[in-house]
Amino acid sequence: MRTPASAPGEPEHQLPGLAGPFAVGQEHELPGPLKLARDEFEAAGSRFATDAIRDARLRELYQSNIQRISREVQAEVDAGRVSVVEGARFCQRMRNQIMEETRAASSAQGRAYAQKVKPTGPTLELLLDRYASSLFKRPFESLSDLQKNQVFYSIVESSARDNLDISAQTRRLRILGKVGLLAGC
Repeated sequence: MRTPASAPGEPEHQLPGLAGPFAVGQEHELPGPLKLARDEFEAAGSRFATDAIRDARLRELYQSNIQRISREVQAEVDAGRVSVVEGARFCQRMRNQIMEETRAASSAQGRAYAQKVKPTGPTLELLLDRYASSLFKRPFESLSDLQKNQVFYSIVESSARDNLDISAQTRRLRILGKVGLLAGC
């Protein structure tokens, strides 16, 4: 396709997508490859720093929410308004839901790491067997009703506990993110 003729004295060379004619016969300063690489590196560092700070804040919200749910359910169970079985089921479901919602709001790197560490939240059956084994060294199905209730209550209580190692790593990354942003200024 031929472009319309240029005005007298203007070159006929035009770059696609540019509004004006390309100035020929002049020196054009182009950024060198090192400057481009440095700029891209700084941008990636800023993005990492911003994501680390945001992911740390999301982790704090996650911790706060799982603790709040556990406290509220414990109060309902202790008051007799909810059975311990219902409370354990609710805590397990809510904790997994809070985890998924937090991951959805996390950075791509944070979400990928979280999914590597814990691909999915534990099922209630897994928790029942885990706590039966740790408390009584027996499978859940072989426990008495009183022991089963203790397992259910342990699930309600434990739903407030987060992974301390992951939380510590997240706090360190938040600090590194803040340092990175300050150093980049």
